[in-house]
Amino acid sequence: MTIRSEKSGSPEEHSVIRSVNEAAFGGTEECSALRWYVEGETEYYAILHMLQQPSKLGVELVNLRGEIGSDKRNAARKLEDQLREDLALRRLSVISFDRDLEPNVRAIRRQIAQGHVVGLIDANDPDFEFANFSLDELVEIAAFMDEQHGLKGEKIRKADWQGVASGRAFADGYSRVSEKHASPQGKEWGEALASYALVHPVNPRTGAERPFLRMVSASFWAWHSNYEFQKEHFVFDPQTFEAKRRPGAASP
Repeated sequence: MTIRSEKSGSPEEHSVIRSVNEAAFGGTEECSALRWYVEGETEYYAILHMLQQPSKLGVELVNLRGEIGSDKRNAARKLEDQLREDLALRRLSVISFDRDLEPNVRAIRRQIAQGHVVGLIDANDPDFEFANFSLDELVEIAAFMDEQHGLKGEKIRKADWQGVASGRAFADGYSRVSEKHASPQGKEWGEALASYALVHPVNPRTGAERPFLRMVSASFWAWHSNYEFQKEHFVFDPQTFEAKRRPGAASP
């Protein structure tokens, strides 16, 4: 994707999107430059572990608690209201969600159709864990996490993981095998994944940088950006959720 850098004044190839709120708000922290919506606890704490103090980067993290497409507590409506607020404040919206739940997919497509998203969409296929890590890596991370508590990590390593291809299936298998007898989730699991990714930034299945690391990189550019350029030149493909040049948009 081509992004116009406010620092260089020329197009720059990058996998992330930048925001113009520094110009709009004088570089203060009264309003975040980027609001990042994440689906649940694991991803929230993984990103928080990376950013440490996101507000200093102009980033506001929002934990949607797995309810993007849910009717509970009017979650879908609240997301829409927040996205509308982002538009009003000329603040980039970044949405990370798992594609394994159809209600989530429908909810995000609805926001795309209504033109409510200016920023970036990270559609994890099928979910955060398996979009960013291999099964072998998840097993090793979980085993090491248990060992940190004085538990037997080898029970995790030697278990039968054949056919496991989703975060939910992995969590079920872990809870049966681990001496914790609980699913890996929340702060500890998110931080364990982030710590591993910092040391091993490349996904062995793809040979490329892990997607959520690319997203984290985006946040460091939150104050140096061109919101209007993004809004005027890019839209989202409702099938792939990738940003594409808006039909008829002039070349930079």
